[in-house]
Amino acid sequence: MIDNFSIALTHGLLFIAVWRLIQRPDLDHEDPPEPDQPSGGFYSQRGESRTNGPEQTPESHHA
Repeated sequence: MIDNFSIALTHGLLFIAVWRLIQRPDLDHEDPPEPDQPSGGFYSQRGESRTNGPEQTPESHHA
């Protein structure tokens, strides 16, 4: 009898805790993300692009 009572009591308390967490108003509200900051890293200081490498002029190409 005690075993069934303790199981029912703990499951009931867990159910109440989960129910109260689900009903929180801030559960469905999420703030928008912060806007991206401009890069101040190594590439922007050297004038290079991350995808294209160093900026090259037509005179710098060697055939």
